[in-house]
Amino acid sequence: MKLISGILIFFFAAVIEVTLLDGIQVISVKPSLFLVALVFISLFWGRSPGMWFGFASGMFLDLFSPEHMGLNALILTSAGFLIGSLATTLYREKYVSQILTLLFVSMAESLLYFAFSSGGFNNFIRFFVRYGLPGAIYTGVVGAAIFFGLHLARVRWKVS
Repeated sequence: MKLISGILIFFFAAVIEVTLLDGIQVISVKPSLFLVALVFISLFWGRSPGMWFGFASGMFLDLFSPEHMGLNALILTSAGFLIGSLATTLYREKYVSQILTLLFVSMAESLLYFAFSSGGFNNFIRFFVRYGLPGAIYTGVVGAAIFFGLHLARVRWKVS
């Protein structure tokens, strides 16, 4: 059941990521639904599903930046592994913990991506401040809304 749910989440995130999110860009940045889904899956399903979702999401994103092929896959697979490994020590049921985890992972993903792809320290700083930091904050805000909606749904329908 988790496999089917994971595939559905992946395709839902992929369709929205490549179609609708371009329309809601703010200062040329858009949120990453793949990161939101990765944090959710890794926190609640564990390390292995998080790694596989991270790998699939990263490879999908790498299709759009072939000059850095494999970089997104490496970063998101590692993120899925780390979040899944730490899931039992985090207060994963707490809304604030989910948001802080998402913000941290979003910042780390931006830092690593721009560090390996920017081509120098000055470019790294410029790209991170221009795209990474606002993107991490935007992803955190969108993720907060999604996590809050999931929390309300779980409380309403008493799903554990």
